[in-house]
Amino acid sequence: VTKTGTYKVTITNICGSTSKTVVVKQGVMPSVNLGGDQFVCRNIAITLDAGFTAGYSYSWIPTLETTAQITASMAGNYKVTVTSADGCKASDDINLIDSCPPVVWLPNAFTPNDAAPNDIFKPYIEGFKKMNMRIYNRWGEKMFETSDLNGGWDGFYMKTQALDGIYICILELIGNDSYRKII
Repeated sequence: VTKTGTYKVTITNICGSTSKTVVVKQGVMPSVNLGGDQFVCRNIAITLDAGFTAGYSYSWIPTLETTAQITASMAGNYKVTVTSADGCKASDDINLIDSCPPVVWLPNAFTPNDAAPNDIFKPYIEGFKKMNMRIYNRWGEKMFETSDLNGGWDGFYMKTQALDGIYICILELIGNDSYRKII
């Protein structure tokens, strides 16, 4: 069968006959358009809308949500597959591109004395995917190193509190857009 319509088939043999009627209809192809790629700024959510139609189902990647609209708060590629009640499918995707400038702030002092708030020396960074922080004393001896984006120095060296004084901090950062910065 290649066309829509009502089809009837009858089978007859020496034992009798049986009939079956089948209605063939053309499925409805969903339409979905998420629009062109967009520039976004981290931590600012936007709504992605696949267009609601009753009886349709929705499947989003990477969020695994199943609604016609989702809220996206991170840069990346988002894809939706829309399935009609007839089983016909259509897909679209959109890239959300982080366009915010990276932010770096380093404190100029800290007090590692177990009395909040300034017990840990750590940078405030946004828009970076990798970090390496090294701290040296005035004689060039490495006192601390971390690659943890949330890591910081507690003021101890070899299980002993470091002396009060001036220390050098070298911070190497790789941005979300592979931009490299050394401070």
